Amino acid sequence: MAALVKLLYLLSPVRPQKLLQKLIQNLCSNSALRKSFVSTFVSLLNDDAKGALLGITVLGKGKDDDVVEFPPLGLIGTAPEFYDAETVGSSAGMFRRRPGGNTSAAIAANLPVSARGSFQDEHLPPVVAKRLIDTVQVLTKGAPRTCLDVLGVDSAMDVDGSEVVSTPLERLLDLLERPLYSTSATNLEQLLTMLESAVSPLSLLPKDCEQSAEISKRELDAATSAGKEYIEIPRTVVSPRRLKLLCSLLRLESCRDSSFVKVNTIARRLCRVESNRICILRELASVAQGLGSDAIRDLKLLSIRLNDAVKLHREKLAAVAEVTKDGNSSSPEEGRAST
Repeated sequence: MAALVKLLYLLSPVRPQKLLQKLIQNLCSNSALRKSFVSTFVSLLNDDAKGALLGITVLGKGKDDDVVEFPPLGLIGTAPEFYDAETVGSSAGMFRRRPGGNTSAAIAANLPVSARGSFQDEHLPPVVAKRLIDTVQVLTKGAPRTCLDVLGVDSAMDVDGSEVVSTPLERLLDLLERPLYSTSATNLEQLLTMLESAVSPLSLLPKDCEQSAEISKRELDAATSAGKEYIEIPRTVVSPRRLKLLCSLLRLESCRDSSFVKVNTIARRLCRVESNRICILRELASVAQGLGSDAIRDLKLLSIRLNDAVKLHREKLAAVAEVTKDGNSSSPEEGRAST
């Protein structure tokens, strides 16, 4: 499993990208593997090397030699060098090259230095973080049980003594305060898209004014015969600090209209849990008050600037009128002197 996760660290990525994502999704059909992948991916995104190593070794019970250098300190591989086609022998034209065959090499060669990270940096390389978020989004969208593992407490992240570790969803919400996402509109929208898929099961919970429908025995038998089963959706309670962090995104300049809609959807789904709803309503009121204060301050500044502009314009008009008046009063005297 460690070798599979390391493929996400390749400088020249696996192409097509959906191939690796589909492989991981198929492996997630196994409950133990699915929880291990969720725990590892969430830990890697939070720069938790110890948690990522624990998620990898929970299945192998520490016997896998591949986990000695896990997680990698940086990207694996080197950027390829491109040579001019004229330097290649003339016989090279006899072989037909598959279109797009050098896509991975081109991506590796054109990858910005800022996206590669550094071996001295303890943070996850930005390009790897993007691949991990894309993979988690595919898992939450294509495998509903992955969403349940994200909403619940993972077995690899269970109780540590007297302290209960946060759920994977809360740890994913912690990413919102990182500059990699809060200062980039593109990265923020990508993270919100993944969170929107992760909390999708909460939309099936009954609203406050509704009552959960009782499942009849006939429906249970029909689901069993079809190879399906009814499961209970965890009512995940998110800490007030993380809900405040989610709502505060609405005040960021990097929050596009599409990101605004995603924050609205995530908040609405989290509101299906009463504890979350009370906190979100309070935080939204605080955000609205803050936005109102900012708007009032901006309007006052605009009013001051407009008043200064009007005052300056009036002074210029008065100066022009004074010059015109002096010119008109001096004309008759000059006429009499000439006669």
